[in-house]
Amino acid sequence: MGRYILKRLLLILPTLFLILLANFVIVQAAPGGPVEQQLAIIEQGAKDNALGGNIGAGSAGGNDSTYQGTRGLSEEMVAAINAQYGFDKSAPERFWLMLKNYAQLDLVSRF
Repeated sequence: MGRYILKRLLLILPTLFLILLANFVIVQAAPGGPVEQQLAIIEQGAKDNALGGNIGAGSAGGNDSTYQGTRGLSEEMVAAINAQYGFDKSAPERFWLMLKNYAQLDLVSRF
């Protein structure tokens, strides 16, 4: 009986590792991750601000706006958002950091 329990306890680690790996792969492969969501929020806010500003000024159209947000986000801002969420690192490095954080009981990590 003790041998059976020990065997089951030892199988917890590989099972947990495989579940974490499958979860990581699915989340990484899914479209619309946190970076894309953040970029969409910023771009939508920029469009709303630009349209509101143009309407208040009496301008029609909205293509002549000098507001930077209407021209898209700069590469620096996209890189900063990628770094904030950890997507500037490779997938194996992000997975390793996630495992390390879970081992330290840091379950709020973004990787």
